[in-house]
Amino acid sequence: MFVEVYTEIVIAREQYGQDTAQANKRVQEILAHAGMTEAMFRERFRALASQPEKLYAMLDSARHRARRIAEEESKREAERARKQHDDSVRTAHEVQPPQKQVR
Repeated sequence: MFVEVYTEIVIAREQYGQDTAQANKRVQEILAHAGMTEAMFRERFRALASQPEKLYAMLDSARHRARRIAEEESKREAERARKQHDDSVRTAHEVQPPQKQVR
């Protein structure tokens, strides 16, 4: 559970970049959805940090999860772009008036 929450927080921070207000808002939403307070999250992170092997394993797991999520999102985005392109090509063919032949 903690790995999933941590991963979502990392992704949110990356998505909002310099907009810390939006990132902070999203982090609070993630924590609330997980039933955690910021204090609970920080305490769990501190507990992991005191056990380097567990911390490294958690960070590694979070990194792999974030990579999978990013790859899935890239695939969905590519599929949306392809579909949008196909729709626009189809629409362009449907709306073009018949061409007159020049003699």
